[in-house]
Amino acid sequence: MFLNYYAGDAEGSVVNLAVARVLVAGLGIWKLLSYDWASIPEWPVYANDYYLLLVPQWIQPYLVYEKYLAVVGLALFALGAGHRYATPVTAILLAHLGVARYTLDPSGASQALFTIVYLLVFFALYREEDRLSVDGVRRIEGASLRDPVSALRAARERAAGRAANSTLKWGLLAVAVLYFGSGVTKIVFGPAWAWATPRNLGQYVLWAQTYFGVSPDAGALLLRYPLLVQLAAAGVLLLETGFLLWILAKRDPTPFVLCLLGMHVGIAVVMGPFFFDQILFLLLFADWARLSGWIAGVRSPLGGRLQQQP
Repeated sequence: MFLNYYAGDAEGSVVNLAVARVLVAGLGIWKLLSYDWASIPEWPVYANDYYLLLVPQWIQPYLVYEKYLAVVGLALFALGAGHRYATPVTAILLAHLGVARYTLDPSGASQALFTIVYLLVFFALYREEDRLSVDGVRRIEGASLRDPVSALRAARERAAGRAANSTLKWGLLAVAVLYFGSGVTKIVFGPAWAWATPRNLGQYVLWAQTYFGVSPDAGALLLRYPLLVQLAAAGVLLLETGFLLWILAKRDPTPFVLCLLGMHVGIAVVMGPFFFDQILFLLLFADWARLSGWIAGVRSPLGGRLQQQP
């Protein structure tokens, strides 16, 4: 279901890479368009004023224009066009916007912009592997962009049997390292025995419900069972710190990824949609090629039967 590209899993990687590119671009565009960049110059309090060196007052009114340039760059990235020049420039713009956002909100929502930057950099570095793209089609001799379906089919046939897992390999390691860092931070600076107490986690739940306006029923039910809260906290620490080690051990990541997805969905129900970005990042490593093959196999017999009917 999910592939460990660090272990050399490369079956269908060309298709998976194309799907991952579109998911990354879509997430980046959605985040850029959902934030209010125009209000940043008028913000009265900064969470991290030491980053203002990179986003001084005089440049803040132009962040809105920078946002639209980054959106255009992400749209080109979604098509796989301009990996050599447009993707690195888009990564720089997104990094700068991420810093601006981080000065106000140092939460995971802002940090997700930096994860997108890492992925853009990997796509630019290993651009030759991205064959199901505009750039990939252009590299095929005799391919015509006037017939995109035939051109993409030719690109896929040419890419058959050729691994394209460097981008996803380093992307998987980057995501796993971020989880590991989050877990270690909770263990060391929490510290773990204080962070995992029902009282501490209960405060997080109540604050999040107030902030996001989530129904308190699920959170209230959870807080009635302190032992369950502590077991959930221990599970979070185990998943976050163990994911990287599991990947480095070259094991099938499916059990860990499913547990992490379940963790994020559970947090969304109890506290609100804190980690929607992380769900998308984990889905980058799904075996989309096998899924598309399964869907085609299901639809093909049905289509054949329908065609045989008078």
